[in-house]
Amino acid sequence: MSDLSRKVSILIPTIDRSLFMIRALHFYSSVGFNGHVCIGDSSGPIEFQRTQEVVQKLSEKLKIVHRHYPTSDFPNEATVVKSLITLAPTKYVCQYGDDDFLIPSGVSECVGFLDKNEDYVGACGKSRIEFTLKKSSLYFGQITETVKVDENDFDKVNAKDRFTTYMRNAVAPTYNIYRKTIFENMYRRTDVALTRYFGPEVLVSAIAALSGKAKSLNVFTVMFQVHDQHVFGWYKQSIYDTIVDPTFSRSVSILREEFVKGLKKHDGLSSEAALKVVDRELWEHITRMLSWQFKEKHFSENADPNSSFWVRLKRLPGIGAPINVSLISCYWWMRKVLRHWIRKQNSKSYSVNSLGSVDSIYREEFSLVSRFLLAPPTELTNYYSEIQRIET
Repeated sequence: MSDLSRKVSILIPTIDRSLFMIRALHFYSSVGFNGHVCIGDSSGPIEFQRTQEVVQKLSEKLKIVHRHYPTSDFPNEATVVKSLITLAPTKYVCQYGDDDFLIPSGVSECVGFLDKNEDYVGACGKSRIEFTLKKSSLYFGQITETVKVDENDFDKVNAKDRFTTYMRNAVAPTYNIYRKTIFENMYRRTDVALTRYFGPEVLVSAIAALSGKAKSLNVFTVMFQVHDQHVFGWYKQSIYDTIVDPTFSRSVSILREEFVKGLKKHDGLSSEAALKVVDRELWEHITRMLSWQFKEKHFSENADPNSSFWVRLKRLPGIGAPINVSLISCYWWMRKVLRHWIRKQNSKSYSVNSLGSVDSIYREEFSLVSRFLLAPPTELTNYYSEIQRIET
């Protein structure tokens, strides 16, 4: 298949992470990505200028749009993406982080499918790969661990089925390749639904699910880096924090309104029937997240943290905290261990060795990322070393 990545714009919101952004630009340049890279940069002057200098150097090899979005006017990443959509000159778009990697060959397959199937609004690979670098390196190094994360199945006729699929397994579909018109609708009200997570992710993702069918293809499209410097994560903020945020009431009202509207439009449900579905799914979604995050935060309150037994137990993979001696806490401990084990088992065929083997159908795509991270251009590594030396 010819390179159809030229029909795609990658929308990347970023803030004060120029070294991740610069790495991404060099990667897309090195693999010959022919689409557009649209950067919404909320960084301070030094970080913004650092990225801008690289944008200018790579402008002959890569089509880049780089704009500044001050946080005073664009309070979260979704408001930035909403503006970036208007700048994207292509038929298809996707949203990626500055630390993620989009694989051009997989993108071309998705575009080819969407070009031939107008009844689908989006397409993606069947799974995405999370990876970690050796010794928890941030920018370059050897990939030492990979985990497979299956995409949701949105290849369903009924909007209600797609909506409940997302609400019960919140894997954000914004990494998928979508028609630009769909993205415009997904982000239409993100400038008023401002609550962290609920506006930028739940609203956007659920509207994507409601809007139409998305196809999961047997291709490799995205690698997602796991590290300790993510801008947002549930280790820094809980769902409880978002609920007590002053913007929550307004945001959740918008979610309910938009979801009901989508179910009525696509499935022909009555307002009453649609609201019943929406409230049940939102309630369950919030309850599940409150439950596991509460257990994570207060897991060890009744255990002696200085006990040598609990300290040793804490070091076991998949636990991360001393178990409570109560029956309920034992249940949550076992549940956590089991989920960790299942996830590792499901990822065996996507291990570093498996993905890099000659028998892997994804060997070429995986190698694009792994080789770039392991042996980037000398000029690039010298540049990073100098920046990090200055900053420390």
